[in-house]
Amino acid sequence: MRELQQQFKEIGAVPDTETSALWKRYQEATEKYYDQLKVNKDLRDLDFKKNLEMKTLIIEQAQKLTEEADVVVAFRHLQDLHNKWRVVGPVAREVREEIWVKFKDISAEINKKYQAFFEARKAEEQQNEAAKTALCEKIEAIDFNELKSHSAWENATKTVLAIQEEWKTLGYASRKTNAELFKRFRSRCDEFFQAKAAHFKAVKDEYAENLAKKISICEQAEELKESTDWKKTTDKLLELQAQWKTIGPVAQKQSDAVWSRFRAACDYFFDRKKQFGSETRKTEQQNLAQKREIIEKLKAIGVVEGDERKAAIDQVRDLMQSYQQVGHVPFREKDKLHDAYRAEVSRLYDLLDMNNRRASRAAFEDKVKEIEGDSRELSRQRDRLMRSLEMKKNEIKTFENNLGFFNSRSRSGEAMLRDMENRIARLRDEQAQIESKIKLVESKLNA
Repeated sequence: MRELQQQFKEIGAVPDTETSALWKRYQEATEKYYDQLKVNKDLRDLDFKKNLEMKTLIIEQAQKLTEEADVVVAFRHLQDLHNKWRVVGPVAREVREEIWVKFKDISAEINKKYQAFFEARKAEEQQNEAAKTALCEKIEAIDFNELKSHSAWENATKTVLAIQEEWKTLGYASRKTNAELFKRFRSRCDEFFQAKAAHFKAVKDEYAENLAKKISICEQAEELKESTDWKKTTDKLLELQAQWKTIGPVAQKQSDAVWSRFRAACDYFFDRKKQFGSETRKTEQQNLAQKREIIEKLKAIGVVEGDERKAAIDQVRDLMQSYQQVGHVPFREKDKLHDAYRAEVSRLYDLLDMNNRRASRAAFEDKVKEIEGDSRELSRQRDRLMRSLEMKKNEIKTFENNLGFFNSRSRSGEAMLRDMENRIARLRDEQAQIESKIKLVESKLNA
């Protein structure tokens, strides 16, 4: 019997589907043998006692596994204990059921924790899969064709980097989908940064070509700046200024320098031309007095309501028209006077709400209130306003650049100069309104 038991123990693993049946059959045969055995009772009792000790030890080891933090480790060790239990011989009939129930109950507790662990992990993997799929869709929704400007690409880059950081916070999805999702996400990120690199390379090449053209114009202007042929040189410089406008932008770090070089050459010539016309100084002093008088009249206008507001607005517009009709003032006074004039006009535009800003602002606030809570729609509004703001800034910069070209005292030159100054003022006002709207939208997005 002992030899048979030893052989049974030494035989290796069998298919899982047969393990329980074979073990049950072996146990029944063994127990039947001991139950029927009448001789050597002392030896049988000794085996029962030894087997009971071994099974009691297994139960104690199983009980400790219920306190193991890692349920997977506990489950695996439990399987080892079950294998040990199977090879231990029978115990006395009166305790046989009791110790098996103890071991079975402990096993059930560990198995329950193991099952709950994998169910929780499966639920978490499903959540991670949904979150990663949403991030893939979000980055795939970025339309490269709509990214035309430097700021648009930089804003999109911030969005992509934020999405990547969010991806890092997510755990694994299921084994079946995790690798596929990462491949999908990584592929789209690579496409974005490749497209960005290609865009900026093309822009860099274009900037270099534009810089070469502008440097050539600077050199031509510098050759002309000492000329005393006022009419011919003026026409040539205006022609160069017109050419300058047709040339696209250059790199920001070089833009101011090359523009300052060209403007310096133009200003040098036109300042000499201005000084040459000494008779104009008297007129400029008269113009200065007229413009100061108009500014004082603007300062005298205060808060009014109703019909008086309309009359005040008409008065402001008349004074503005009168101001624009006055000719040039001394060059050294021009900027200070212009700043004072613009400050009063801006004050009155705000004071009298000449652009109906309040009504426009109220309408926009109502619109934002309607979409409050819809982050996607709020983001669209913000993106639209950001594009509009970028356009306004570019327009202002263009007009400010062109403003330096009109130093001529001809009637047409004065009219164009006044028109540009008015446009710049309006654009700055519109820029401030757009920036205010952007702050409102962002406050709702961050709420």
